[in-house]
This record gives sequence, structure tokens and C-alpha cells, in this order.
Amino acid sequence: MSIGFIAAAAEIGTKIAEIAKVSEAKLHEIISEAAQESVREISKFSLEKMELDVEALKKPELPGHNVENSARVLETFLKEERINYYFETPLKREEMLCQLGENILSALDIQDKGIKIIFKEMPPNSYGVYNHSERTLTINQRFIENPELLRDAIDTIIHEARHAYQHCAVETFTNSESYIWAGNFRSYIRPEWDFEDYEKQPVEVDARNFAASVVEKALNNILYG
Repeated sequence: MSIGFIAAAAEIGTKIAEIAKVSEAKLHEIISEAAQESVREISKFSLEKMELDVEALKKPELPGHNVENSARVLETFLKEERINYYFETPLKREEMLCQLGENILSALDIQDKGIKIIFKEMPPNSYGVYNHSERTLTINQRFIENPELLRDAIDTIIHEARHAYQHCAVETFTNSESYIWAGNFRSYIRPEWDFEDYEKQPVEVDARNFAASVVEKALNNILYG
């Protein structure tokens, strides 16, 4: 066996050893990135399938779709004397926002699902979140610290209450709407993965539209009777 061959083999062995020294943390990072990319691709595929289902299936009305009851709740909340109370202290704002959330849940006919409304510190770009496994509707603490964020607070509470309703509907009803929502929740796209696709999801479109409709209806009733 030649000296040159031995040297070449030794060099190859050294290279293999260097490659083998890739840290476990780096491997985990690579695996994690690959896994997240796979989830994103699966989620996008599922979203495309769900959009086809939306076109193919008619959407029978579920209890809670009518915005009237929720709009009446918001009208009561926005009465002048109550708004004056709202602007007095953070404690009063927390009290009123909790009451608003509970009344919206009642308007959606899910007041008996054991859902708790809580406030806690969250990142500035996070408004709120609903966790169905814990039955918690969490709202950013800054809404009770800053009364000028009233509109965002109202919109967030109605939006997240709607997500609570969607989850309850998936468990309770068997129709095209709950079927689409169930599929969406199984392959939910988080905003940090792809914000554009996140916003297009059926559950997000529905929650945004519902909150906007409730606010518009309540304001029209207040302004025009």
C-alpha cells in the first residue's frame, strides 16, 4: 500500500471526523427548520383544499351567526355614562371589558362552556388569543392600561370570542361550516410562518368579518336608531 494512498485515506478520515463534529444544537436547528417548512407546505395545501370546499359547499346558518344580539351587547357597552365610567381607572376598564366579553359569549350562545377571560402582558403586536384546550380568552394587558385603545380592545374581544364560538361549533355541529373550520384548526397557519396565508384562513376571515359587522351594526344603531 503506497504512502500516498495512506495519506489520502488519513485526510478523508479527518474530513469525516470534522463533519461528525457538527453540534447537536445545529442538527436540531436544521431539523427544526425542515420540520417548520414541511408544516408550512402542508398548511398551504390544506388551505387550498379548504378554499375549494368553501366554493363547493353551501353554508347553512349556525346559531350565533346573526350579529344582532352581539351588536345589542356592544350598544349597551357604548352608552355615554358607561364609557365615562370606562375612562376613570384601569380597574374599571378591566371590569367593563370582562363584562363585554362575557356578554358577547352569551350572545353567541356559548356562555356555558366554562370560558375564562383574562388579561396579561403580551408582546406589543399581540392583541389577544383564544386557547380552547384551556378555555381561556386572553387579552393584552395594555388595553386596560391605555383607555385610548378602546376600539382595538372591543375588536379583539369580539374577534377572540368568535374563535371560541368556532371551536365550540366544531365540537357541536356537523355541517359545511364546522367542517371547514375543523380542517383549518388542524392545519392552522401561524402569523409568524406566513402572515398573508394566516389572514386568508377561513377561521380568521370569519372572525374579522364578524367583529367588523358587530361594530358597524352597533354604531349604526346608536347613530341612526
